[in-house]
Amino acid sequence: MEKAILMLRKINIKEKLIELNKLLNKLNLKEKLKKINIKGNNKFAFGLGIFILLILAYRFIAPFGASVKYQFTEKNKQVEQIKGLESADEFKKNADVLLKIPQQIIRKNIVTFNVKPLYKNVDQVGVFLRFKGTPKEIKIGIRGSDKQKYVYKPLYQSLLNSLNFTRDGEISFWQRKNEFKNLNEFAGNIPVTGLVGYYMFDPAQLAILTGPKQIANYSTVINKALRGTHTFYVKVTQNPFVLTVEKYDANTYVGEDRLLVRVEKGEQILAEKEIADDGMITNGGLQLALQSEQLKIDQAENGVYKVTLKDQSQGGDIRIKKIEVNQAGLVFASPVFLVDTTPSTLITSAKNISLQTYHPEGLQTVQLDNKYALPVDRVSTKFDFNLSFYNGSNPAAGGEFHTLTIPQNDLIISGDGFFVFDKNSYFDLKYANFVDVGTVKSTDSLDFVIANYRPAVKKDDWYEAFVTFSPKDFKLDGDNLYFSLESPELNTYGGEINVDSLEVSVSKS
Repeated sequence: MEKAILMLRKINIKEKLIELNKLLNKLNLKEKLKKINIKGNNKFAFGLGIFILLILAYRFIAPFGASVKYQFTEKNKQVEQIKGLESADEFKKNADVLLKIPQQIIRKNIVTFNVKPLYKNVDQVGVFLRFKGTPKEIKIGIRGSDKQKYVYKPLYQSLLNSLNFTRDGEISFWQRKNEFKNLNEFAGNIPVTGLVGYYMFDPAQLAILTGPKQIANYSTVINKALRGTHTFYVKVTQNPFVLTVEKYDANTYVGEDRLLVRVEKGEQILAEKEIADDGMITNGGLQLALQSEQLKIDQAENGVYKVTLKDQSQGGDIRIKKIEVNQAGLVFASPVFLVDTTPSTLITSAKNISLQTYHPEGLQTVQLDNKYALPVDRVSTKFDFNLSFYNGSNPAAGGEFHTLTIPQNDLIISGDGFFVFDKNSYFDLKYANFVDVGTVKSTDSLDFVIANYRPAVKKDDWYEAFVTFSPKDFKLDGDNLYFSLESPELNTYGGEINVDSLEVSVSKS
């Protein structure tokens, strides 16, 4: 029977009566109360009663900005039951319960619970966990409604917990040999040898320390027609972040042509809009007016943002006519499908590319670096080219680049690197020697580790871990905060987590 639930921390009637008695003695209120003639001293009694209530309210309810804490216990019904926990055993003596330790056993990969905060405007949420056992990893997720995705932070990672990290802000950095002064220096001089592990960290965020710098009132504009779904990354260095997308429908296939525009940073979807169909759902090929949508993200933090333009039409019936962002860095992920009516120039960091067209109009010879011919002379055939055989340019942005001049368009260009229409907008995103720590069995193979992780502290046989979330991590849309305590694959390898204490603190300034 799952009995473990959360409650207001330390609400124990007996203990509170003892504390109240001490408080009354300290204030000498007990003697004063005995001397009060209720009939003759109504005003004094009322005022004293209010005074006591205020003291108790501040001491026990703490509505004036203090942190309200919730903790495991068994009887309080004010918050949702934790799903997936098992009760700990009782210690008995002569058939009587001598002691029942408020511990819970987790043997499932995921346990969930909800907390109903006293406040609507939450400034910070803290999660404290005291545990022991055999988990490889523990993370806690939070969301402000059941329609949002969880945002996760790590509480424990067994491989990383013994490493001697240095911290640069929220990010921890470890190196086997002291080759770099800090993470910033490493980001600007990422070694070509050595294996770099990352954990709860997107390596793309290192690009914020390199590549295009902040340029006030700058705009990157792509005025080349693209077909189908595309993904690109934007290096955001100025606030707010504004994205404008224009599209039209070719209307060569029956059905609605809708384009979903989504902006993400890490695991968070920051904005999402849909550009609707133009109203023509037949296949007559009639092109109507351009349609556009603008997404604006206020208080945009510096970093790399992923933008997805998802074609939700039959047969790739959408044409993306224009993309504009108020930032200097923008790189396209593979593939890029060009359908413009004028010759195009594309710059790539890829070492291997493939070119393909499905129509006779797309048959052409692509020029590489204005020196070499890359023929595309058959439809529905993928032509692969190893650019290592060609000498590329080496611009100030770093790395070897190649320029593709595409005369006819109607061409799908794929590769193992990124693509830009202007080399000044390029920033590095590809790190071949990076590996997710979750995929390795030992840190012995790692030369560097970058992690959004603060190691748990071991006290006696127990580990203690604490993380905080701010309102930028979640939006409280309803009455509850939703939590997911997760230990991936815990039940697969027969692990368990003995929870001595799990506290959730909800603070309001």
